[in-house]
Amino acid sequence: MVAAVTSVVLGVSPASASAGWTVTPGGAATGTAGETVLTVRPVSGGDDMIMTCASSVAQINAFSSTDNHVADITDIAFNQCLLGGLISFEVDAHTPWPLHAMSYSAPVVSGEIQGISATIIGAGCLAEVAGTVNGSYHNTNDTLTVANDFTLTVTNVDPVDNCLGLINTGDAAAFTGVYAVDPGQDIVPA
Repeated sequence: MVAAVTSVVLGVSPASASAGWTVTPGGAATGTAGETVLTVRPVSGGDDMIMTCASSVAQINAFSSTDNHVADITDIAFNQCLLGGLISFEVDAHTPWPLHAMSYSAPVVSGEIQGISATIIGAGCLAEVAGTVNGSYHNTNDTLTVANDFTLTVTNVDPVDNCLGLINTGDAAAFTGVYAVDPGQDIVPA
């Protein structure tokens, strides 16, 4: 009752208070996604560049905490990636990527994947992408969904392998996918 009154008076939900989060069972988990998409939106306007990967696998370490840091993506692979369905490319992820729970509306935890850093590598292309993405974790069906909201930024493009000028420093980027997490985790406010 006190928590409910406090949340009304302070205008915060219990999940956004400093009590932390309980994650069960915690520990090592694997997130497996089918098609994942990286989209680059030119800051100068023009058409989006859509890069599609047939699948993605993330290694996750989940844990309870007294703050909102509830897991780390310790490794992530993107498989069979194509630009425009034709040009093969790789994504070299620089992990760990911390996962932070921000709010809770049963059974969904909304949050962020912070500290994202990755290199896009292809024929004549070498570009760095960094930032934070928004997402959600669904406790009932054990899925981590990454929002397609252009919160990433292209931070560097190699001057020689310059992606034919199609990707440029300062362009916005989005990464989206739905990862089935096994074993499933239950993430709730402490």
